[in-house]
Amino acid sequence: MSENPLPPTIDIDAQLKAQNEFEAAFGRAMLQWAELENVLGLWFCVATGMSEHMGRAIFYSTTSFRPKLDLLYAAIDATDNLADTKHFLKSVLSKSRKYSTFRNAMAHGHVHYNMIQETATYRQFVLSDGAIKSAEDLDGGITYSKLIIAISNITDLATLSLDILPGPRQSRPEISPEEHRLRVHRLPTEAWSDQPNLNHLPQPPRAPSVRT
Repeated sequence: MSENPLPPTIDIDAQLKAQNEFEAAFGRAMLQWAELENVLGLWFCVATGMSEHMGRAIFYSTTSFRPKLDLLYAAIDATDNLADTKHFLKSVLSKSRKYSTFRNAMAHGHVHYNMIQETATYRQFVLSDGAIKSAEDLDGGITYSKLIIAISNITDLATLSLDILPGPRQSRPEISPEEHRLRVHRLPTEAWSDQPNLNHLPQPPRAPSVRT
């Protein structure tokens, strides 16, 4: 009669270290996401011409992110306040919509310490759907390394959005909206990915010609 294999031993110190690193990265990722939403709220104020107090009250009146994007999309299409930054800002919203999938997974997932030896995430904390059905579900979850990459991508998106926001620019060089649109486009398609987006950058639609 064969003996059952012994379960893997748990290194408490290593587990606590991994937990502290994971929780710190998770917190930083959520903070950077909050900063991205904050910058988009400021853009909503610019697009609508509202005071910051009024504009932010309306922008944050919905607690879900997608309706916030819808508000800003509508404001962009209706306003004359954005001059040559409309296409740049729509690129920011498109990338934000894609990154929001990662943010939702962070907000609604469940954290596991993976002790399944045959998995790629063995002895790692993994944030995944609470209804885990197989070891592959853990390997597809959010790990510490994915959080670190996402922090960088979300920070870059927020920074690019803030750089071009109208306001005091005493120490800032002249910024090209089209150059920044390209930088936003080249950010990875997925928040957790470290691979730049090398797809062709769509050209903004031309304004219709006026016949005289």
